[in-house]
Amino acid sequence: MLRAELQRASDAADSEIQRHLNFLNEGLMELAEGDKTADTKADRDRVVELEEKLVSLSAEVDDQATVSHIENVLDHLDAAADGGW
Repeated sequence: MLRAELQRASDAADSEIQRHLNFLNEGLMELAEGDKTADTKADRDRVVELEEKLVSLSAEVDDQATVSHIENVLDHLDAAADGGW
């Protein structure tokens, strides 16, 4: 769900923002598919980093559809992080 929403944000974005969103999507994939026995503090730090980058990108976007998708991703990220990966 998270990655699908991030992909929708990327699809709606212009090329520069799209490049950043695709990079973040790759990072999210690595985080979600990573070693489940890994340090959860490190995972949480990566989630915080992803959130900060998404907030920053959202501030740069003029297209409301892209902003809405990014906000949905942030909501899902919070919920996923609270429930663990």
